[in-house]
Amino acid sequence: MTPHDAQALRDERDVLTRENASLRAQLEHALAETERLRRALDEAERGGKRQAAPFSRNTPKANPQPPGRKAGAQYGVRASRPVPARVDEQIRVPVPPTCRHCGGAVRRTATRPQFHEDLVRQTIVRRFDVAVGRCGDCGRHVQGRHPLQTADALGAAHVQVGPEAIALAAQMTKELGSSMPTSPRCCAKAMGYR
Repeated sequence: MTPHDAQALRDERDVLTRENASLRAQLEHALAETERLRRALDEAERGGKRQAAPFSRNTPKANPQPPGRKAGAQYGVRASRPVPARVDEQIRVPVPPTCRHCGGAVRRTATRPQFHEDLVRQTIVRRFDVAVGRCGDCGRHVQGRHPLQTADALGAAHVQVGPEAIALAAQMTKELGSSMPTSPRCCAKAMGYR
């Protein structure tokens, strides 16, 4: 073998070595790209099976607002149902004699109104004069409860919808196919109910 042939073989070896290194780099790049695409496909398949809210985003906000109403002046309009103009039935609700938490004696401290607007062949407005007290032993707030009351609320939500009206609205929406906004409007038109 001549020195010229040996040099040619070395040159060819160097070319093949560079080509081999280039092909290895391309292979590594292709394998990394394949892995990235496989992960993206898996995520897309999982995302298709996962139930998400209609406004869900892939990346959440960096500094989201806290949920719920804001405290203090930022709360917004404090609204409640208006107090009915007339009362058809007035029911006294005494405070229980004993505290349901500790069994201590309860002394009445006040009576606060709660109103129901209910439908029983006609709109009936009941006023519950709920006796309010404080337990003499544990000091907890205690109030009376009547079977016709649908809730214990006495503050901003003290004017409520009665059980017959709730049952009628549920029957209209569930059995008769009426939409949620239509049921109260139907009650208002047909029976003078607010």
